Amino acid sequence: MGSLSNGFIEYNKNKPSFKTEGLSFCCFLILLVVPNMVFSGEFWYQTLHPMKWVVTLVPLCIMLFFAFIKSFAERARGFLWDSFSLIATFFLIFLSLQPLWIPISSWSTYLLAWFSFAALWLLYIITFNIFNETWLPWIFLSSGLAGAVSVFFAELQIHSLHKPFFFILQTPGHYIANTGQQNMLAFWLAICSLNLMFLFLYVPVFSKKGWDLPRDGILILLLAVTEWGLWNTTSRSAIFGIISGLLFMAIGVWCSGNKDIKRRALCIILIFFAIMTATVELNEGRIGTLKDKFRDIVENPASVGQRDSIWLTSWYMFRQHPFRGVGLGHYKWNYLKAQGAMLEEHPEKKWQYTYWAHNEFLQWLCETGVVGGALLFTVVCWWFCHFVSVLYKKAPLSLEALWGSSLVVLFGGTALWTRPFHRIEDAVWLAVALGVANRDILQEEFCVRFSLEKNRFIMALFSGVAVGGLIFLGHGLYSDRLIAKAFEEKNMALQMDCLNRASQSLMVRSLAQKELAHLLLACGEGGRDPELLAEGLNRMYALFQKEPHVKEFRVLLDWGIKLGKKDLVFELSRYLHPSVRGTVP
Repeated sequence: MGSLSNGFIEYNKNKPSFKTEGLSFCCFLILLVVPNMVFSGEFWYQTLHPMKWVVTLVPLCIMLFFAFIKSFAERARGFLWDSFSLIATFFLIFLSLQPLWIPISSWSTYLLAWFSFAALWLLYIITFNIFNETWLPWIFLSSGLAGAVSVFFAELQIHSLHKPFFFILQTPGHYIANTGQQNMLAFWLAICSLNLMFLFLYVPVFSKKGWDLPRDGILILLLAVTEWGLWNTTSRSAIFGIISGLLFMAIGVWCSGNKDIKRRALCIILIFFAIMTATVELNEGRIGTLKDKFRDIVENPASVGQRDSIWLTSWYMFRQHPFRGVGLGHYKWNYLKAQGAMLEEHPEKKWQYTYWAHNEFLQWLCETGVVGGALLFTVVCWWFCHFVSVLYKKAPLSLEALWGSSLVVLFGGTALWTRPFHRIEDAVWLAVALGVANRDILQEEFCVRFSLEKNRFIMALFSGVAVGGLIFLGHGLYSDRLIAKAFEEKNMALQMDCLNRASQSLMVRSLAQKELAHLLLACGEGGRDPELLAEGLNRMYALFQKEPHVKEFRVLLDWGIKLGKKDLVFELSRYLHPSVRGTVP
């Protein structure tokens, strides 16, 4: 990486060569830009995620296999593992060994989380080794255009005008586009907005002119659209995240010494806040909701944005399993129990159910225990110290590395309030950002080079993870379709056959087994068949013990009351708020 005397890397104006790098470029473009734009539809049982997983993980595997083939064909020197790659490998080993000291109640949940982490691990290594910085402007522009389209989708949804368009998620009255959740749309738009601001900093990007009114005007227009959508989501977490990323960008630019970059950075930051002001003035309806949310934080700081009960429950969960943790992905299956313990000592808190801690670091602490928490804290501090050290030494820091670092901080700021690490379509941006940034930030750290020709173990490891992940995903998709097909059938025998076959998949086993229990219960009730009813309740109770979920909890409690099962009602009532336990018959 060659750098200018001012500290920024010289921008290579050549477009990617589609003969040598085209496949990798397309794969990166697809896995970064497309997932937030698609959803699965009614063909699948899980109408949101399957296609997001496909367009994220399949390009990653294609890129990995292509890298292997190219390495062997050209007798390349192999993959370079930096210090962060080795640390990430240690984390993957740690998570792989977790079942040795933690009883895994849901292998579906554990394996889905494990393969997601492994995919990000592979993506980081691939990015560090083969990612070409000249691709970034095209990725920035593509994400900006995709973000603007997402805002258009969301505007149609909020005004209930989306029905004629099958490719838009049919959720009238919700400002979510195809992300499936308001905070996730906000986070996606925060990424797009930050990308557009960095695209504005490139001098030049598409022309030799430093300042070009038509080009810069288009970029500002795209930024205005994405930022309009960001503020209209009323998501405090994403807004906090992008402001954190902007602050990091400003610090990096200030330390660079490049006067032209400083001027353009100041200009785009002022434009960002100008757009914010205009959005506030022009859309009082949506912004009023955002103001109410921020007012609630000021007036009720103890509620921490209405997350106090969740975070306190998380703390009780950690106290119950301080050293081992509850297991990767198992936060949601331990929430009801931990909440019951929390409410015993804090009855003033409200009862609720959630899958997530709404703080990624707190959830990691709950799932991996004090050892995993200490490791993560150490790595975060280690990386941040390296970044500060680079700035302090006024070492050359590329604009690409500054983008990667700013995006990492955006993730970190958002992760304090929501769950960006648990959405693979968003987490891939973190892996790529770290891979790009660490080329500069960790350039003085030791590296290890593994020759794919000589180190068969490394090749087998990479290939095993990729092939295993594809098999896991492929069989899961097939089984997910079987669950959806079960709802299309009217014959009970055919429905049960579909669900039994679907339960063979490790990826969707829990979903299939739960739907089978609900089917037996519905058929037993509708046909007045006590045997089917008993089988359904027994299956549901067994599943609830392994994976306590509020849906099954309510069904079991209702049937326990109907059938006069006092022992069952008493056992389940401990999950209720203390104030309502006495009202349960």
